[in-house]
Amino acid sequence: MIGTRIPSEWRAEIEARAKRSGRNVSQILHEAIAVYLGEESGTTLVGRVEGIDGRLQALERQISALKALIQ
Repeated sequence: MIGTRIPSEWRAEIEARAKRSGRNVSQILHEAIAVYLGEESGTTLVGRVEGIDGRLQALERQISALKALIQ
């Protein structure tokens, strides 16, 4: 565990973002640190979006291939 002091404005913004996203403060902070360290894996929102984007692109290629077979 690591502790630090942050400005009250930051805390309010972090809490607001957590509430809007349905995540808790720890998840928000974990993700922010992971992004800062370049560890944008499947555990971060950025990593999950990148994973979804990759799967979407693969599906679009499969759909194009199937359309070519039908024509």
